[in-house]
Amino acid sequence: MVPSSSLTRNLLTEDENGYIEASDCKTNEDEILNVILNWMNSKKNLPPKSAVSILKNINCDNMLDVGCGLGRILKIIQKNKPDVQISAIDISQVILDKLPSNINSKVGSLLKIPFDNEQFDFVMTTEALEHAIDIENAIKELARVVAKKGKFLIIDKNIKAKGAFATPPWEQWFDTESLKHMIEQQGFTVDVYENLPHNGKDGSDGIYVAWVGTKQ
Repeated sequence: MVPSSSLTRNLLTEDENGYIEASDCKTNEDEILNVILNWMNSKKNLPPKSAVSILKNINCDNMLDVGCGLGRILKIIQKNKPDVQISAIDISQVILDKLPSNINSKVGSLLKIPFDNEQFDFVMTTEALEHAIDIENAIKELARVVAKKGKFLIIDKNIKAKGAFATPPWEQWFDTESLKHMIEQQGFTVDVYENLPHNGKDGSDGIYVAWVGTKQ
């Protein structure tokens, strides 16, 4: 069965280098962490090639991570931005039990987010959309919980680079413009940033993309 949300990596653990096993590849989340933290604290300017400078000026009192896994991103956000109220969902209660107790965690999926309409200033999902069974309805559900003028961040893989490394046959990679249009249909303005750095690489392989939506 294909998981409806979250990451294959969520069922595994980090190694001593900060990597998380995922099928036949390893994902290092440092660049994603920098993107999010810089967005939440625009006083820090990171190199333009990282595509981080575009993610700024967010007024975030509360946030939701959809497909949070072991919560590495959330733990670092919590350390750097202690006043932000953090919520998280994943499909596995076993995984959620590993999160800090002051994170509001619930079992859920991209297709069924157990929170109210327009509840969060900032919603993120990183390499989780690729596992959703129904992409269009997953986008609708993400959009539902974003507050007016709030933002969401999707980081996932570009279909143009598919085949760069081995992945399960059910994993989905995305056409940047098609996904952008799908998000726009939910009442968002959307910016797309390709060639995100990853695993110590400069991003020129074109694998990772960020879709940044602002709810109108």
